[in-house]
Amino acid sequence: MVAHFIVPQEIARQAGMPCPRTARLCRNCSNQLHNWYTQKVFGMAYDPGGKRFIPRSPVELAREYEAAFKAFVTYKKRLHLTA
Repeated sequence: MVAHFIVPQEIARQAGMPCPRTARLCRNCSNQLHNWYTQKVFGMAYDPGGKRFIPRSPVELAREYEAAFKAFVTYKKRLHLTA
């Protein structure tokens, strides 16, 4: 088991999160979660008014990571129930 930061430490620090949450995961789930984050967390947001992509703020990114983690947990629970 490894401690996995739900919001990466650098982003948590930039977002002003004093104690970012961690989850204890097996190494396989930790690797899967990193891949999940790559697919689900986007550092840019599309601005339809300006018709361009703009960088997300650290707070927005922290929310993205937390939402992606919650979706990952839900996915794993459903996968486990059907196995």
